[in-house]
Amino acid sequence: MNSGSEQILIKEFYEIYEIYEIDYNIPSVVYHYTSAAALLSILENNSLWLFDRKYMNDVMDSSYIEGRFKEKCSDDFKQTNLLSPFVQQYVFSTTKAYDSFFHYNCYGNYCIAFSTVNLIDYIANCIKTFGPHDGIAHLFTYSNVIYDESVVDKLCSIIPVEKEKSLINNRNTRFSQFKEFGKWRSIYKHFSAIIKQKGFACEQEFRFLIETKSKQKYLLNKTKTGVIPYLDIKIPDVLLTIKSIKIGPLANSEEIECLRNFLLNRYGYKDIDISLSDLKIRKI
Repeated sequence: MNSGSEQILIKEFYEIYEIYEIDYNIPSVVYHYTSAAALLSILENNSLWLFDRKYMNDVMDSSYIEGRFKEKCSDDFKQTNLLSPFVQQYVFSTTKAYDSFFHYNCYGNYCIAFSTVNLIDYIANCIKTFGPHDGIAHLFTYSNVIYDESVVDKLCSIIPVEKEKSLINNRNTRFSQFKEFGKWRSIYKHFSAIIKQKGFACEQEFRFLIETKSKQKYLLNKTKTGVIPYLDIKIPDVLLTIKSIKIGPLANSEEIECLRNFLLNRYGYKDIDISLSDLKIRKI
């Protein structure tokens, strides 16, 4: 980790990343694609919305990895609370993909660039504003998402097997430093939060996840029946650090000036670089 804001959990088990050659380096910049309405909401409220993991576009986001772990577990191990239900998990999704037509098409015409370290610090400081009654299980997890099936299979094997050896045989293993149950539970929670099916690899997701019982809000789901729970986090009187905004390929130069003037006159943002996508597509 070369970040000044090192993740507490990674300090405890980065060896697993290195043994299986998993990329845990934090990119300097991450991107969040969104709609015009959502962009204005972020600016207007100076806040980030993290959505309940059970309501992600990938309907198997939270259940896929649990099934993979259970395939590798003994019947006795399945009964342990390592695999017990989580408290609410909320996700803020970013990507390492810049100016991506796939992301514009799926998530919105605005590509917001954040300094990753600044975003980590911002979220960590947001969490500090939660009261003790809000039930923070741990600060938060952030990482490159893992899509590689061979890595997923190894992780789903090593975590339950090595944990069982440590607890039952009480002997040293290569991962003996993780034998305490609390650490193994943290390891499981971290990796289960950042593993997705290989078909989503094109997303190149860098994920932030908060696990908490903090009071959530609800957003009306226009495409399905019901509402989506989300967590609204912010620091009063502290502006989000936005590096730049790239507007998708269907926009024109007038939209740049409109957005630049809006940001300056309405919110006082002076240094955000605003530009049009470099992609050229036909308008249908």
